[in-house]
Amino acid sequence: MVNLKSPGMHKTRYLLSLFFLLNVYAISAQSAGREKTIDSLKTELGRAADDSNKVSILVSLGKMLVNYDAREALKYCKPAVELAEKLQWKKGMATAYNTQGACYKGLADYPDALSNYFKSLEINEALGNKEYIARTSGNIGNVYRELRNFPKAQEYLEKALTINLSIGKKTNASDNYSDLGIIYAEQNDNKKALEYFNRALKISQEANDQEGLAIVYGNIGNIYLASGNYEDAIAGFTQSVNINRSLGRDVGVAINTINIGLAYYQLAVDTGKYKRNIAEADREKYLGKAIGYLNETIPAFTKISALDNLSNAYKALSDAYLLKKDYKNAFDAYSHYTTLKDSINSTDKKLKLANLTTERAEYEKQQQAKLTVLAQNKRRNEALLFALVVVLLSVFIVFVVRERRKAEKLLLNILPAEVADELKKKGSAAASHFEEITVLFTDFVNFTSVTEKMQPQALVDELDTCFKAFDTIITKHNIEKIKTIGDAYMAVAGLPQKDAQHAINAINAAMEILEFVKQRKQKLGDLAFDIRIGMDSGSVVAGIVGLKKFAYDIWGDAVNTAARMEQSSEPGKINISQSTYDLVKDHFECTYRGEVEAKNKGKLKMYFVDKAITS
Repeated sequence: MVNLKSPGMHKTRYLLSLFFLLNVYAISAQSAGREKTIDSLKTELGRAADDSNKVSILVSLGKMLVNYDAREALKYCKPAVELAEKLQWKKGMATAYNTQGACYKGLADYPDALSNYFKSLEINEALGNKEYIARTSGNIGNVYRELRNFPKAQEYLEKALTINLSIGKKTNASDNYSDLGIIYAEQNDNKKALEYFNRALKISQEANDQEGLAIVYGNIGNIYLASGNYEDAIAGFTQSVNINRSLGRDVGVAINTINIGLAYYQLAVDTGKYKRNIAEADREKYLGKAIGYLNETIPAFTKISALDNLSNAYKALSDAYLLKKDYKNAFDAYSHYTTLKDSINSTDKKLKLANLTTERAEYEKQQQAKLTVLAQNKRRNEALLFALVVVLLSVFIVFVVRERRKAEKLLLNILPAEVADELKKKGSAAASHFEEITVLFTDFVNFTSVTEKMQPQALVDELDTCFKAFDTIITKHNIEKIKTIGDAYMAVAGLPQKDAQHAINAINAAMEILEFVKQRKQKLGDLAFDIRIGMDSGSVVAGIVGLKKFAYDIWGDAVNTAARMEQSSEPGKINISQSTYDLVKDHFECTYRGEVEAKNKGKLKMYFVDKAITS
C-alpha cells in the first residue's frame, strides 16, 4: 500500500495490513449477526458436557473473536486445547492449536504463535490431513513473514501452495500465490511479485471469486505503482474499486481510490521512465484527477474513523493543491492533516503549516499589489529560501526526536527503568544494596559437544531463540535480566523494586524455562540444548560498571552461591540453596539432596524443586 508521508513513496509492507483492515471493517458491518452467533455459542457452551462437542464450541468462539479481541478469543482457545488434550481427540487438538496460534499472532506474540502452529502441523501430518497441513503451513509462513524471515516464510508458503494445487484447493492456492507475491514485493522484487499476483488473479477469475479478485487487483496496482507504471496501476486499482463497490465494501473502495489519486499525482510530478515530458495541460489534468479521487475517499474514512488513512488523504491533497498554487485549499487540507497527525511530529507540522500560510499570503500580496516582475521574482526567491529553511529545520527536528527515542529504547534494554531514569537525570547512577533478592543462573549442558554438530549461524540463531524466550519469561515474572556469559544466563528477582515474592517468582520463571527447553528438544532432538538451573536468596549490591559498553551488574555472596547451585544441578533440574528453600517450602515440593560439596564454598545444603504445591 502507498505510504502517504511523501506522495509516491511505495511501501508494500503495508499491503496486507490495509486489506486486513478492509476485512475487519467488512465483518464489522455484520456485527449484529456475529454478536447473535456468539451469544448462541455461549449458551450452547453453558449446556455442553466435557466432550468433543464442547471443544468445537470453544474453538468456534475463538475463531469468531480472534479478529476483534485476540486476548478475549484466547480465553476460549486455552480450555479448548486443554479439553482436546484430555480427550486425546487428535483432530480437535490440531484445530484448537491452530486457532490458539491465530490468537497469539493477533497479539504479536510470534514465538507462541509458531509453537501452536507447529503442534497443529505435527498432528495434521500424523493424521494425513492434507488440507489442514496446507492451511497450517500457510499460517506458519505468514508468521515468518511478520518476523521478516523471508526464506522460512517462502518455504512454508510454497509447501502450502504445492499441497493445495495437488488436492484441487484452487482458492486456497490463490491465497498462497498472493502471500508469496507480497513476500517478493517486500524484498523489492516487483517482477517476481507481479508473476505471483497474476497467478492468483487467474485462479480467482476461474473461480469467480470476487473478494479474491478485489484484493489481487489492488495488489497488482501497488506493484505497478511502486514500479512507476502509473497507467497500469490506475487500471488495477479501478478494477478493485469496481468489484469492492459491487460487494458493498466501502473501505475497499476507499483504499483503492486513494491509490488512484496517488497514481495521478505521480503522473503529474514524475519525469522518470514513463513520463519524461509532460505538457502543462496534462499536468493540470492529472492534478485535477488526483484531487478528485483523494477528496472522494474522505467521507468513507471519516465514517469508519480510519484516522491514519484520513490523515494520509489530507496530506496528499495538500501537496496536490500546493502544486496547483491553490494555497487556500492546500492550507485547509494541511490543517486537517495536522489535526489528525500524532503529537510526536507536532513541530514538523507547525512549521509546514506556517510555510503554507506564508506562501499563500505572499501570493495574494503579489496579486493585489501588481508588483513588477523583478519584485515578484525577489519575493518568490525569498519564499523558496524560507521554505528550504523550514524543510531542513523540520527534517532536523524529526531526526533528533527519532534518534532520542532510539537512544532511550536502547538504554532501557541495558538498564532497569529506575536506573536509566537516574542516569538520564543525573548523568550517573549510584550503587544500591538490596537485602532480599533471589539470583537465578542457567547454563546449557554439554554445550561444546552440541555446537560441534551445528553451523556457526545455526548456533547463534538457536542461542538467540532461547535467550529471547528467557527474556520474555523473566519479564512476565517481574525479574530483571543481568547478563549472558557465553551460554550462561543470569537474572535476579527482587530489584530494583522490592518484591516479597522474589523467590517464588524466580522458581516459577525457572519452571517455564525448563518447559521451553523441553519443547525445543522435542522439536530439534540432538540439536537442542539441555539446561541446568540454580538459585540462591540473600543480598547483593547492584550498580553500573565501565565507561565503554557499560553494564548493570550485581555482586555478593548470593551471586557466587547461585552459580555453585547451578554447577551442582543436573540437566532438566532446578537446584536451590537452603535460604531459597526456606522462602518457598510452603509453595513448592522439593527433594532434599543433603550437603553437597561446592567449589570454594565447602558443603552446602541443596534441594531439587519438584513441583508447585496445589491447594
